[in-house]
Amino acid sequence: MEAPHVSVIMAVYNGGPHLEPAVRSILSQDLQALELIAVDDGSSDGSRDVLTAMAGADERLRPVFAEHAGLIATLNRAIDEARAPIIARLDHDDVAAPSRLTKQLGVLNARPRTVAVGCNLQRIDAAGEPVSRARPQRARPRAHDPVNYPPSLTFLPGPTLCARADVLRQAGRFREAFVAAEDRDLCWRLGERGDLVRLDEALVAHRVHGENMSVRRRDRQIISHVLSDFSAIARHFGRDDAAILAAVDLSDLTLAPIEAYITLLSDVYAARSYWLSVADKQGAHALAGYATPAAMKTARLKAFGARALRARGSTPM
Repeated sequence: MEAPHVSVIMAVYNGGPHLEPAVRSILSQDLQALELIAVDDGSSDGSRDVLTAMAGADERLRPVFAEHAGLIATLNRAIDEARAPIIARLDHDDVAAPSRLTKQLGVLNARPRTVAVGCNLQRIDAAGEPVSRARPQRARPRAHDPVNYPPSLTFLPGPTLCARADVLRQAGRFREAFVAAEDRDLCWRLGERGDLVRLDEALVAHRVHGENMSVRRRDRQIISHVLSDFSAIARHFGRDDAAILAAVDLSDLTLAPIEAYITLLSDVYAARSYWLSVADKQGAHALAGYATPAAMKTARLKAFGARALRARGSTPM
């Protein structure tokens, strides 16, 4: 088999009827010099049989069967297995357009400073029918600045990632503390090493169904989103956040890590105001501990005003 130009990683857990179309969309790419590393995370349905059968028909598919360890560990196992200089990701229920890898690899080849390329998503339902239109975004780097308010990041949706393998590994791969926003945390760390580019084409069809987002997972995603931003801000200012991350409890939705970051960053960033602005935007006043959206909005404005006064060396009346 020809040495792969791109290793595509796929974390598989009970992929059901969507697994075969996802795998086939990679094996049918315009770019033929690839390998697909599908790590099965202890599936209890027929996913292993599907992978075994498809690997028998195409040697570019390399299934790895493991005990259940969760998404982050499974993705990192796939990165460890990858052999190509470029690593791309696809989820087990999504579908890649035939030209996806060719176009993303073309950007990486043409732009030496670019370390990762993503693209837009076309959301589809369980039957594969479009449910929304992709949001346009220019195919150019955006200022990578965690200390903007709000922080400025070129976000690459997880299933669309295509990155230089050496930079991905140097950045530390995916981190467990940020599950549900692991792609955002990774983008921050990749962007510290080079440019990120998001193509305006929808080259990945992202399947939206009942298993994608429970209310609990939505709340976890909101918390992890803010934690990833706070971690990037802490790195920018040379603040040690190791103890905060070590205390993150994925089984609980406690806000203790957010409060710890607010304390850590209190003299350099309007952290409380930013946290409340994200919660406000997501309609998550209850998660943030407020009885109504209006009460949370008032608290956010008060927190931002107090931070601005301190920055000017003043104190509130």
